[in-house]
Amino acid sequence: MVRNPWEALRVSLLTIGINTYTMMMDTPITAKELAVGGEEIASFLGVKPGKEIGMAQRMMLAALWEGSVKNNRDELLNLVATHIKK
Repeated sequence: MVRNPWEALRVSLLTIGINTYTMMMDTPITAKELAVGGEEIASFLGVKPGKEIGMAQRMMLAALWEGSVKNNRDELLNLVATHIKK
């Protein structure tokens, strides 16, 4: 148990930093690292490759960085179905 409040704060900040680093190392940085490829997104949306695919990929990356979804096929396609698919 840490008794000094400054030491407690330092330990908390270190823990947050380590957790953030670990999370970011597992998070894709580019569309190529997504668990769902462009062709699969196009097929799912029923469109030809184009702007819609890029938009969907950017949305997926933003959601991953924000931590609202994980990089797996089902979660990413569900995200697309919820926000893009008509």
